This record gives sequence, C-alpha cells and structure tokens, in this order.
Amino acid sequence: MRRSILLLLPILFFFCSPKTDQVITGAIAYTLGNDTTMVQQFELKGNELSQTWIHRTPEVQIITGKAILSNDGNILSLKASYFKPDINGGKTLQFINQLEYKNDTTYVTLGYNDPPVTRAIPGYIMTTNMMKPIGMFWHAQMAYFAPLTIGDNKVNNHVVFASPIDFRLTRTSKNEVTVGSDAMGAYRILMDDSGKVTGVDGTASSFNINGTVVESIDMDAVTKRFLKYEITIGKLGSLTGKGEVTGQIGETNISITYSRPFQRGRKIFGGIVPWDKVWRTGANAASKMTVDAPLTIGEAELEAGEYSLWSIPHQNGDFELIINSQANVWGTNHDAAFDLYSIPMQVQQLNSPIEQFTISLDNGELSLAWENWRGSVEMR
Repeated sequence: MRRSILLLLPILFFFCSPKTDQVITGAIAYTLGNDTTMVQQFELKGNELSQTWIHRTPEVQIITGKAILSNDGNILSLKASYFKPDINGGKTLQFINQLEYKNDTTYVTLGYNDPPVTRAIPGYIMTTNMMKPIGMFWHAQMAYFAPLTIGDNKVNNHVVFASPIDFRLTRTSKNEVTVGSDAMGAYRILMDDSGKVTGVDGTASSFNINGTVVESIDMDAVTKRFLKYEITIGKLGSLTGKGEVTGQIGETNISITYSRPFQRGRKIFGGIVPWDKVWRTGANAASKMTVDAPLTIGEAELEAGEYSLWSIPHQNGDFELIINSQANVWGTNHDAAFDLYSIPMQVQQLNSPIEQFTISLDNGELSLAWENWRGSVEMR
C-alpha cells in the first residue's frame, strides 16, 4: 500500500475579524487515508493571501501565487504559476492561470490551454475547480472571513463547470466553521476556544481529505521526498480511477461508467460512506448505466435508456441499489423525486479486502464490491 508520512510540528493560528495589519502564517498537510496528497504554505496579510503548494496528483507539481481578497473573502485577483520540479532542486514553468474581477464579472484565464482560454463568470468567485489547488483548497483561511455569530452564514460563489453555484461559510459553533457547496460537500474548520484553527475535516466533502495544521514545512525537502517516491515507487496518480464495465443479458447490452476510489487505509462503510444515507456509488459524478433494450434488475423492469445508480448501505447489514432517471448528475445532487426503484441486494462479507471500488457484470449479476463487502443482484 502506498504510504507517505510527514513529520509535522503542531501549531495553532488565529482567525478573528479581518484586520489589515494582521499577518497569519502557517502550513497545512492534507491527507487522503494513508497518503499525503498536497501541502500548503501560506501568509495571510490583511486581504492578501500568498500561497505555495506541493501537489502530488497525478504527479508532483509546485504551484505559487498571490490572491487579493475582498472583505467577504471573494477573490478579486489571483495569479497562479504551475511548475514541474526536478530532483536537483530546479523547476520548470509549465503554465500560468489568472483570475481577475472587474465590472461585476470574474475573468478566469487558463494557461494550460494552448492558446490560453479566458472564461467570463458573472459576479464574484470565492472558490473554483478551474484553478486547483490554489484557487480551491484554501478552506482554512476562509474561516478568517466567516461570520462571528453562531448560526450566521455568508453565501458566495463556487464555480465548478464554468457556472457559479452557492458556496456557504457558516459559523456552526464557537469551535467550528463549515465551508462548502452542493457540489463540493462540506469542510469543517476546527478551532479551539480562543478561535485558533486546529485542523480541517473534509471527510464529508467530495474529496474526503483532512488537513493537519503545522508551524512550518521545509518545502524543498518535501518536494525532494515526493520526487524520490515517484522515482522509486511510482507516481501517486489520480486519486480516483475511471471505470467502465460492459455486459450482455439476452439481447440487452449494458454499459456502466463510474469512478473508482481507493480505500487508502480508510474505513469505508460506516466511515467515509455513512450508514443509512444515499451514496453516489463511487466518486465524483454518480455512476451511470446505459441499456439498449429492456432489462430486469431484481424486480425492477427498465426500458432502454440511461440511468444513474445510487445505493444505501445500512448499519444492520442490508444494502439497497437505487435506480434514478437522472442519468447525468453530480454525485452530491441526488434527487429522490427521480428515483425509479430501490432494489435489495444480496450481501456477502469478503475475507480479502477490495482496495479499489469495483462494479462488475458477471454471471447474470450486477455487483458492487469495496472494502470487505460485496453486494449483488440478479439481472435477466
């Protein structure tokens, strides 16, 4: 199993009402299960946020940049430079992404396109998937801009697929601020009684990452360590693989496209996949099934078409497969109004754990397998 460990020096850094002369510095190491996936070093000086990131997926990359923020935490300008480092301490500029707000429009220029492409987004942006990680994962610093009164929230914009959706900063308690959107899920920013941030809990988010706050990190040493890992063991690669499985029942052709997350030492069912709640059955977008002729799954009779697959793992050991008529939908946007069937699955406990989530179409069955669990249902 791939494993990366950083030696971290604990620190607490302070967030309160914004002060233009206040300087906050620190670093955060983000982990997904056993793997350290990215490291952030930052300085927040008033409304200026300077960041350096070491990002490991799909390969080691260094990102540097400075953002100018509004008093509400929206990004007014951001220039991010992306570098490919080498084992000798050098780095090569790959591209530059930029963001600028003017005249009630945010312009995002993506340098990884050739030639660069500029997209115009109405209004402000607080976070965007188009500029990962530097324009997206600055969650801990967002707490600086959160309301001080428990229960209050601010609504800003999260740009996912070139269009804005609501992004909320909510003061849930004296010791916690949550940030997130319907697409991202929620991150919990944890604080002690004096308002000092102690960690980031992203277990309930789409990325499932957790952040450990540290005093400082030798970024050069960490970069070299990650590069040595790539050379000796291999690249960390994408956090979630893409999967497609096909099969045939009689004259019906079946195709399922889905995302395949890894366990990475995490507790899956009853952990990152909660009991008794609808699960996207994979990662990222909901799993999608296409059939070109009528098909029966369990007692569910389907016509030819496209469907999304969801499921509910129950703490009592039962497992439901849900078939939904919305075929192309993000995994956090399940709408029960479009559910067509809820199908009980046969559950089997496995002696050998399954590291990567797998959907199979074998022997006339549709099966889901991950961790020490396998659920199946007959097709005909």
